[in-house]
Amino acid sequence: MFVNPSDVKIVFGNRLAIARKMRGLSLQELADLTGNVVTKQAISKYEKGLMAPSGQVAIDLARQLRVPTDFLFTAPEVTVQLADVAYRKRARFSRAAQRAIETQTIDFLERYARLEHILRQSIDFKIVLQHSSIENGLHIERAAQEFRNALHLGDGPIFCVSEMLEETGCKVFEVEADDAFDGMSALALGNPVVVLNTELSSVRKRFSALHEIAHVLLKFDPSLTEREIEGLCHRFAGAVLLPEDRMRSELSSLRECFSIHELVLLKGHWGISIKAILVRAHQLGILSKSAYVRALHAYSTRGYNLAEPGRYPVEEKPIRFEQLLLRAVAEDLLSLNDAASLSNRKLAEMRDLVDVMK
Repeated sequence: MFVNPSDVKIVFGNRLAIARKMRGLSLQELADLTGNVVTKQAISKYEKGLMAPSGQVAIDLARQLRVPTDFLFTAPEVTVQLADVAYRKRARFSRAAQRAIETQTIDFLERYARLEHILRQSIDFKIVLQHSSIENGLHIERAAQEFRNALHLGDGPIFCVSEMLEETGCKVFEVEADDAFDGMSALALGNPVVVLNTELSSVRKRFSALHEIAHVLLKFDPSLTEREIEGLCHRFAGAVLLPEDRMRSELSSLRECFSIHELVLLKGHWGISIKAILVRAHQLGILSKSAYVRALHAYSTRGYNLAEPGRYPVEEKPIRFEQLLLRAVAEDLLSLNDAASLSNRKLAEMRDLVDVMK
């Protein structure tokens, strides 16, 4: 089939701009990576669809941008836009870094949508909480319990929060980012999106994922400050991970102190950090204000704010995209080339990953 050269230039230009933003690079920074073999002016013309690169230039740009060359010549079948974007981040996390994460997320969701279409495996998010109008901590506790009930979680530990959210239709995506970024929530194609920092520990990912879904599900009283809303989203995450009734049965009604080993055991069983347990114990009146202050002081003095003891033994990681990808290959719905393109892998990497039992 004849392809209009101008169409190729437009597709290449759009995809080049996306790949550059995914890396968080300016035009000059990308040019610098090529040793100025490709100039800033040339990159600008490529992105505007005014000029087409040679094959070698396209290969060089793809290498510097860490995407397959096919990425730069393939337009997505579905266009995704993010709405209601909310971040859990520190002030030093730059706008350029945010734009990179949003662009990576859109690219992932566009590939995900195509994969779900091929397999006819899309899931509509249908969780609506009756107790979603939030003014205080009591409202949060009720919303968290309703959330658990809606997902039929009972009152035990949640094995993997990311997998649980994926089963509801929420898209969970991990990105490589510095420690100024914990998570992001958004809406796309009618479903919630949760983005996590792949560098975080499993315990922090679990907490962050639930914090982010709180931003999507809950409606906060407009009189609340941003800091108060963040605190209530924290409380929602803690309440989902360790429900109030189980918290009271595990710790009893009133405590003045805990042993570290006791807290390590709770962390490993419930998948919630020691600090979050202490915060939750104070919120529920299990720890008095003075006991809570002493506990936090001991926590900081021992350096636990930098490295907590104990760990949750389950790897917290979204897996649905990878499962669908491998299934599509196994059922001959995707070629290895297409699977490599959809997963932003090189063909050799995809070939190593696939071992179809027939």
